[in-house]
Amino acid sequence: MLFFIITHFFVFSLDLSAQSTIPKGKAQLIEFTNANAKFTVPEGKTWVLYNVFSDYVVDGVMKTDDYTKKIVFSDDKPVRIFLKELNGVEKTNYLMNVYGTQFYHSNTFSTGISYPLLFPEKTSFGLILLKGSTGYLQLYNGAGYISLIEVDN
Repeated sequence: MLFFIITHFFVFSLDLSAQSTIPKGKAQLIEFTNANAKFTVPEGKTWVLYNVFSDYVVDGVMKTDDYTKKIVFSDDKPVRIFLKELNGVEKTNYLMNVYGTQFYHSNTFSTGISYPLLFPEKTSFGLILLKGSTGYLQLYNGAGYISLIEVDN
């Protein structure tokens, strides 16, 4: 019984210390699409990105499995968000199978980066929303979101 109480106390204390590391600033949730996925950090500010995310899967269909005769969801495509360009340098060109840093991959939670990310003033970057598997990616016409805190320098 004592171990149970100590375990909960320890987890609770970790939560408190994690909360104290969040910088003071203006929290924002920015919605974007491929049409408006270009951003520039304002002069005198720093962006602390905590997450970039979107939908889980798209384009799936319900059909009857021939063997089990159960209705299953299949042919779905994961949603991914890549860094398209950074300070004017192209990082992702899905038509040429060139992929920059992946900020989000819906069904594996593997991004290749660790959050939070710090983007200093005047940093410009673009993101691209894609669906499908590497080598077969297509533009995704849905929305993505950036969770960030804007901090004064």
